[in-house]
Amino acid sequence: MVDSVEVSIESALIDRLVAFCASPAIPLALPNIAFVKPAVGSNVFWLKADFLPADSFSPSIDFGADVQHYGLMQVSVFYGQGAGELAPARLASRVIELFPRGHQLIKNGFTIAMWRHPFRGRMILDDTWVMIPVSVPYITFAPNPA
Repeated sequence: MVDSVEVSIESALIDRLVAFCASPAIPLALPNIAFVKPAVGSNVFWLKADFLPADSFSPSIDFGADVQHYGLMQVSVFYGQGAGELAPARLASRVIELFPRGHQLIKNGFTIAMWRHPFRGRMILDDTWVMIPVSVPYITFAPNPA
């Protein structure tokens, strides 16, 4: 059975991020999968992926028209406090480079396009980690399933 468009989008984005984290190994927290954060240190880092789909819609009034699916995948870059802002910013930049504007992923016959350049947010501090959010906008057009 081929996955639906929604599942295919999330799977394609996560597959690319998992491959990025494979070598050299970067710990990666994925949705609804058990994860143990690394021990905190000033040069310790890890990533967390969250899939944030938006409402889908059809840009046409024709019931047979394609449906537009878009949203964000947020990749949170965590870094131990004490390394400054440049070290986590460099890792955030590598994630941004992984999903350049215009890049396309194909999964189960669906084309997932990076229609905007990914962007990072400001660094956020918590008790032991700093976090820089990276947002990866995507868009996919798929046939109306009805």
